[in-house]
Amino acid sequence: MSSDDKPEIVERGTIGFGKPTTDVSAIHIPKINLKQCDLIVDVLVTNPNPIPIPLIDIYYLIESDGRKLISGLIPDASTIHAHGSETVQIPLCLIYDDIKNTYEDIQPGSIIPYKVKVDLIVDVPVFGRITIPLEKNEEIPIPYCV
Repeated sequence: MSSDDKPEIVERGTIGFGKPTTDVSAIHIPKINLKQCDLIVDVLVTNPNPIPIPLIDIYYLIESDGRKLISGLIPDASTIHAHGSETVQIPLCLIYDDIKNTYEDIQPGSIIPYKVKVDLIVDVPVFGRITIPLEKNEEIPIPYCV
């Protein structure tokens, strides 16, 4: 899933500036047990510009069937090097009791479809602050109680 297949390039004199591109490269589950599931969303950000660009904020949301499970903000996330790519990792924790208390239809043994939405806010010369939206659909198993 890519935010933009063809980067937009704007020429200013002899220097070209373009919008960064992004891709959710992986979603890892480093820990899953009867209480919670830890997720790490890897977002690859590519900077086509001759200067570094600051990654101002990352807004994230995980939802299932249109219902919000978790959301948050990571401020001052990173800087993407000139003509480079960086993998930004977004750590998330889903606590089953919090979800179950909100959504009674989630049962042990269920497979829950979910959507990860991420907005990256970057500050690009010439363009200014821009938002790069990302979205990825996945599924997560809810363990049986022993």
